[in-house]
Amino acid sequence: MWRIQDGHLPAPPDAIAQTADGYLWVGTPAGLVRFDGVRFDGVRFLPWASPKGEKLPSDQILSLLGASDAMWTYLNIPFLLARPGVESEQVEPWQESGETWRRLKVRFPADIATHSTEQTLYFDRQGLLRRQDYNVEIDGTAGAAHYVYDHKEFSGIVFPTKRRVFRRQPDGHPAPEPLIISIDINRIVLS
Repeated sequence: MWRIQDGHLPAPPDAIAQTADGYLWVGTPAGLVRFDGVRFDGVRFLPWASPKGEKLPSDQILSLLGASDAMWTYLNIPFLLARPGVESEQVEPWQESGETWRRLKVRFPADIATHSTEQTLYFDRQGLLRRQDYNVEIDGTAGAAHYVYDHKEFSGIVFPTKRRVFRRQPDGHPAPEPLIISIDINRIVLS
């Protein structure tokens, strides 16, 4: 039994996910809450500025993606492409925002934990990852257009530090709204 002084949910839960460190994350209409087995702690939402001025429509959290698998995959591309069993093929280039991006269709083997076995990666002329397209297999949602930008160097390796995910329309372009996922990374420590 939990008491008010132990923390509480601000509203009934809509989604629950557990991360590898054992925390339960609870999505509610009032925001995101972390449960450590003893206390519920509200997570403070920080405002972010996107290049196109998008805003999150509300604090309401309706679903939680298996973030540990997804983040692990996100942070390990392009290194994962060299793993045995990963299949890839170059597909026709893509035009976006006046640039031509090279595309690589990738299929991950079963031993790589990911939310989407098949993905298409987009690279700019400098070889930096700019976008990932996928269909989230666990919930059967429509395709996602996952943009990455603001690349920074950590311990000699370049990572994108901003991620914005939108629904992908049938023509391959992103739907302008709603913003589905927003991830800002401030620090990466490699050891």
